Formats: sequence, structure tokens, C-alpha cells
Amino acid sequence: MVEEAAAETPGSEIIRARLTDVLFVQILRAFIAQVTKLSQNCKGPARLLRAFVDPQISQALTLIHQQPLRRWTVAELAEELGMSRTSFAVHFSQVAGITPLDYLRKWRIHRACDLLQQAEHNLDEIAERVGYESGAAFSKAFKREMSITPGLYRKQQAGSAL
Repeated sequence: MVEEAAAETPGSEIIRARLTDVLFVQILRAFIAQVTKLSQNCKGPARLLRAFVDPQISQALTLIHQQPLRRWTVAELAEELGMSRTSFAVHFSQVAGITPLDYLRKWRIHRACDLLQQAEHNLDEIAERVGYESGAAFSKAFKREMSITPGLYRKQQAGSAL
């Protein structure tokens, strides 16, 4: 990488970009391996990373990410994985540090934050696109999670973009 950084030969910029990508992936892999090894000592985002390498939990996360509009229940997720409801819920919480439905809620709010930054969507459209029945239900959930209303969040994000 050092040699490529110093080189000004044709294609060196592309090679540097690809080497940077490879380096990032290797660092991420090493971090996940360390998190997995230290298993129970993980907290916060590191714990969630561990969930992505757990075969069952990563499958549940994939289902949630691919079908965020579905009205998931813990029982339905467990059934999709071939697990009992209780063992799935306990395993998910132990590995990820959050319950499956809390994760689903946070994922929906995360997606909503992205949509709120796009002025073309009103609250009812955003609510529908992230799995809420109404703008009112979405607003209530958003405020509970973010401690701010969706409208104020949108205004703040628009102000910070200027």
C-alpha cells in the first residue's frame, strides 16, 4: 500500500482505492473475530456486530432488513428460523443485547431518519414506508425513540445541511 501511495503510475489510484477497501474489510473481520472471542464482555454497537456473525441471529436480522413492513412477531421470526419462540427471544437478547422487536423498531426509525432528510416524503408516506399504520403512530414511536418529533428532526437536518 505504501508503494502504491508513492507510485504515480497508471492505475495506481484505482489500486490504492481497492487496497483501502481490502484493508477496511480486514480490520472489520479482525474486530468481529475479537468481539466474538470476548463474547459476553461486549456492549453497545460491538454486541450488535456479534449478532451479525451469529448464524441464527444474522438470519433474523436479514429477514427484518428485507421485510421491514411486515408485522413481525417474535413467534414468526422464531418460526422462520426453526426455533421455539422462547429460545429465539432469549438467544437474540443475549447475543444482540436488545430484544428482537426493539431491534425492529430501531431499524424502522433508522430508515425513517433517512427518509425524513428527503423533502419529497410527508409523514404519512414515511410511516407507510417504514411499517407504521399511520403518521400519528409513527410520530409517537419516533418521538419515543429519538426524543424529538419527526418534523423537528427534519427541520434540524435541513438546517445542518446548509
